[in-house]
Amino acid sequence: MNLPFRVAMVIAFLPIAVSSSDSVIEYEWTGDPIPVDLSVGVERRIIVKGADELRIGIPPNLHDQFTAQSINDSSWWKSDTPIDSVRVIIGVIPTGEFVVTEVTATEKVTPLPNLVIRIPDGHTSRNAPPAATNQTGFAALTRWTIQQLYSPDRLRRPLTGVTEDSVSKKPMKLFRCGPSVPSACGGSVEATAVAVWRAQNHYVTAVHLENTTDVPIVLDPRDLRGRWRTAAFVHSRLMPAEHPRSTTTLVLISDMPPAEAVME
Repeated sequence: MNLPFRVAMVIAFLPIAVSSSDSVIEYEWTGDPIPVDLSVGVERRIIVKGADELRIGIPPNLHDQFTAQSINDSSWWKSDTPIDSVRVIIGVIPTGEFVVTEVTATEKVTPLPNLVIRIPDGHTSRNAPPAATNQTGFAALTRWTIQQLYSPDRLRRPLTGVTEDSVSKKPMKLFRCGPSVPSACGGSVEATAVAVWRAQNHYVTAVHLENTTDVPIVLDPRDLRGRWRTAAFVHSRLMPAEHPRSTTTLVLISDMPPAEAVME
């Protein structure tokens, strides 16, 4: 079945370190988690250029061991215990952008330069329409969906014209076999819808993907079955089963309910 969708890989680009020195390292926010290394008990300064205020979304299980104090465009982070890998969200005021970081903390004490994050022109959601219900608003709607899934409650905001819809938790037969080996077809990657929203004439579906094999799998949107307007993976490489990065989220936008779209 042909797939008449435009692939919106707004989440799957790597952060690029653009410069570094003894006192600062800079990253450009392009959508993929930015690595933040910490030494246990040592404070590190995170700076987001152009921000008036930062709101830090800390996972509930870290509240007793991780502190983040923010003033204007800067936030000082410290972990009291080692952290293997955890997502911390930075909400940027006034642009409305959400920056995803991947935080690790080790006992090894090493020099920690200030980390500067730059948001390129055109990447902020300042001018995003209030209801992303047409082709030009699909990227904004996808970003909003990721925020709903990954951000803490205090950083979640409703989107005008978007309402929650019913969701079936039955496994979705979402992948056909593609040219790459190994691939996500044949149940190698389990797909289960976790949330569905209605945006006037479109449906937005968040799908949990999990690698069930003992080898890494690179996801390719061209292998998706169904009729989708856009498809965006939070990250496109799944590590083997039982690895912390063996799962990811896929955001799909369609003209019909997901159960119908996948059958087309």
